[in-house]
Formats: sequence, C-alpha cells, structure tokens
Amino acid sequence: MMKTVIGLLPRSEDAASTINNITKVGFAEDEVRVLTNPHAVWEHLGSDQHHLVAKYAGWGALIGIAIYGPFGLAASTCECMFFSYSLAVGIGILFAFIVAGVALGAFIGSFVGAGELGNITHLYTEGVRRGGALMVVRTNDELVSKAVNILRQESVFGVKISQ
Repeated sequence: MMKTVIGLLPRSEDAASTINNITKVGFAEDEVRVLTNPHAVWEHLGSDQHHLVAKYAGWGALIGIAIYGPFGLAASTCECMFFSYSLAVGIGILFAFIVAGVALGAFIGSFVGAGELGNITHLYTEGVRRGGALMVVRTNDELVSKAVNILRQESVFGVKISQ
C-alpha cells in the first residue's frame, strides 16, 4: 500500500537540495513532488486528507453509541417494565437511541474533522505563501520511516503521514 509523507520546507530554495538527498538514498524522482503554489497545496491536501474527516466522524459515531446506548437501554427497560410494552417496542426504542447517537456523533465528528483539516491545510498553505515549499513523497509502507527521517534531517517541519 502506498503512503504519502508531507512536510513544509521553510525556504523553497532548499527544495532542490532536499530532493537530491532523498533520491540519493533510493527514492525515485517521480516519487517526490515539491509544491510552491498555495492553490496547489490546498488542492493536494483537500484531496489527500479526506480520511481525516472520516476518522473523526467514525470516532464521533462510536462516542454517540457509548453515550446514547445506555440511555436507550434504560429507556427501553423502563418502557417495558412500567408500561408493559412488548420486547419489540423496547428493542425499537433502544435502536432509535443508538441510531440517534450514531447520527449526532458522526455529524459532530465530521465538523471537528473538517476543522482539523482546515487547520492543517491552512498551516501548510500559509507556509508556502510565505516562501516555503510543501514536500510530498509517495512511498510504500516499508520506506515510510526512511522518508520521514530524511525530511526531518532536512529541517522540514510538520511532517505527516497519510494514506
């Protein structure tokens, strides 16, 4: 599986040296991209980081189940015991609470994830706008740590790994 390692080089003038050092250790030149246009950075991060929003939505859904599930269980138990509703009604009430928890949790998680994506995108875009360059290295799972180490040695900051 291929992964992408990204990081912000403070000065775009240092990009050629960084590419040279990356290719010296075995990375092909077509695996390395340098983005110096803020719009290109915005487009790359928006399309490459969508899994971040999905991750937050998933965690939100799980938290929603954890919060709404016990309330649904209590409500369905009370309805069945005190009002003599059938088991099917109790299961329906429990299911409704769980669905509400998933929906609300995923909704809130999506907003949190979108905010985090916006922060990350803004950081890199602003760095490029101020004369930096976004280094993008596509590599397989075995070489990810090697790419991260090389970028960090080259004074690249904000190094992140994405799918």
